[in-house]
Amino acid sequence: DQFATQMANDVLEITSASARRLHNAFLHSYNKHNANTIIKHIPPLAAMPPNNEPSRSNDDFIISRVHIDPYTGICPRTNSKLRLIQLEQHQRTHFRNGLMTLA
Repeated sequence: DQFATQMANDVLEITSASARRLHNAFLHSYNKHNANTIIKHIPPLAAMPPNNEPSRSNDDFIISRVHIDPYTGICPRTNSKLRLIQLEQHQRTHFRNGLMTLA
């Protein structure tokens, strides 16, 4: 499939700074609805290195940066297999705008 080949050549990496911003934005929204959270805010200058430790439970709430195996597409934290999907141009724009709002 041409699209999958193109995506495989265009590696998506979220930088530590971007991952931290996404983490804190998600946490801010999540905390509005869940008072009993153990997820901590990450300070603005702190690094957010990948965390590839497997989750201890299927009930864990996971917000972390990971390295996805490029051959299997398996997430090391959740053991979930990621799949590529093809989005139309308007869907890509909507998805990107949603990410920018979240960040």
